[in-house]
This record gives sequence, structure tokens and C-alpha cells, in this order.
Amino acid sequence: MTNPLFKIRDLSCRYSEAGNTVLEIPKLDIPAGKVVFIVGVSGVGKSTILETLGMMNNTLADNTNLVFEYQSPKQKNPRALRSLWERKDDEAISNFRSREFSFIFQDTNLMKNFSAWENIYLPALLRGRTLGQARDKAKNIIKAIFKEDLDESKMIYHLSGGQRQRLSFARAMVSEFSVLFCDEPTGNLDRFNSVRLFEVLKNHILEEQKSAIVVSHDLELSAKFADILIHIRKIKKTGGGAEESDSISGLIDGESVYFNNGQHWDVGGQKLNASEFQEYLVKLLNKDNNLN
Repeated sequence: MTNPLFKIRDLSCRYSEAGNTVLEIPKLDIPAGKVVFIVGVSGVGKSTILETLGMMNNTLADNTNLVFEYQSPKQKNPRALRSLWERKDDEAISNFRSREFSFIFQDTNLMKNFSAWENIYLPALLRGRTLGQARDKAKNIIKAIFKEDLDESKMIYHLSGGQRQRLSFARAMVSEFSVLFCDEPTGNLDRFNSVRLFEVLKNHILEEQKSAIVVSHDLELSAKFADILIHIRKIKKTGGGAEESDSISGLIDGESVYFNNGQHWDVGGQKLNASEFQEYLVKLLNKDNNLN
């Protein structure tokens, strides 16, 4: 049996040793080669799971039963990410992220002193590609993402907000990643360009045998493009004593994960098309929002 991309058991996420638990994941396997969307209401840990899986922040609560493994397609055996944090070696963690992951954020973080094209192919140069190889790959991705021509000499400050967002997609896709993490990546785009970008991204993931994990509030895109959807459920915990207040956290369990077989979504024995599944998600999130 093939190892999952991420294997998680008994994970609790918090931002300090004495802090409240933000997110709990008793058991979760994320397979490779899929586009995975993560949805949930505000405050349930959507950013937390991205930070945790992407090794951007150590949110792991101390737990002897914790399993947090990553199976790189470049390696034969899974890697225990918990032990990578325990080494307290920032350079090793940074090198690991750079080798395996790529990121797209709503804040594009583009380099303003470089041209649009240089922003796209510089990551490939940093990974050892020749200038010719980097430019060729950049050219193909630019052609797919930009319906208009993108002048090679155009600087970042000449681009609109939507163009910059699309440019951040192109930059991330040129990188030699195994997993692409996206945090609200289409927040600055109109519907046409949002759909276009995810069509390009999904084809790229399929053709290159990569994986993508996307945090999004856009339920229409989620229902249309996800292979797997994870709904972070909102959980209210009642304080155990007079000095303990109620708290809200997120939970990912067996009821949180939904699968798309390419034709429909499987939901409790029902087969829902994308539009029906979107309506179902709206009801789930409305229920979460009403939990105070």
C-alpha cells in the first residue's frame, strides 16, 4: 500500500505550551497527487493547518502518541516531521521547505525591484536550473496563465493587483515543488480569472504528478476543482471550572473529509454534483457560524 503524502495521528495544534488548543486532528491521511481544498469558518484553524503541514510554524503540542509524517516522492521512506522540529535547526527546516514545498499567499510577496519575468524564473535559477531552462518553463506557464502578452521588461509596479496575483501563481508553479500550498490565492481576482487559474493549476498538478493543498473561502471553486475537501468543524469546549472559560477550536475527523470521484461528491451515501455539494457546504458553514 502506498504511503500517504501526509500521515497524521493524535495531533493537537497550539501556539504556546500553555495556550488553548486551536486545532485537533485525531486521524488524517492526505494522499499524493490530489488537489485538496480546506474550508471552514473564521477561527477554526485554516491558517494553522497550512502553517503546520507547510512547516512554517511549529504548532505541535507535546504528545507521545503523535504521528506527523511526510512522504516525499523523491524519497523511499516517509519522514517524521516532528523530529525535524525537535532538532531546532532552522536551516535544516528552511532547506526542507525549499526542496519540497512552494507557496501562494493572498499577499503576493513579489520582488518589486525585479521584472515580472525575473520574479517568475528566479526560483528555478535558485534550484539549479540554467537560465534557458528557467525561461522556457516560465514561458509555458505564463502562456497558460496570462491571456494577454506579458512584456518581459515590465516591472512589478506596472502590474495591476490581479496581474500580480496571477504572477504569484506562475512563480510558485515554476518552482520544483512536490506540494503547493495556497492560502486564499484568488482573493484579489474576478470569477473568470479565478476559474482560469485553477484550471491551469489542476492540469499542472495532474501532468507533473504534484500535489496541492488550498485554503479557501470560495465554496464554488472548492466544489468544482477539489479532489478532496476537508471541512474543519467548529467545536465548542465548555470550561471545566469557575476559572475556565468556554473555548472554540477546530476539528478534523472522519466526518470532515469528502471525496470527489471525478463525476460527483460522495456525501453520506448521496451522490452530489458540484452545485449540490456547494449548497451542502453552505449549510455546514452556516451551522458552524451559529455555534457560539
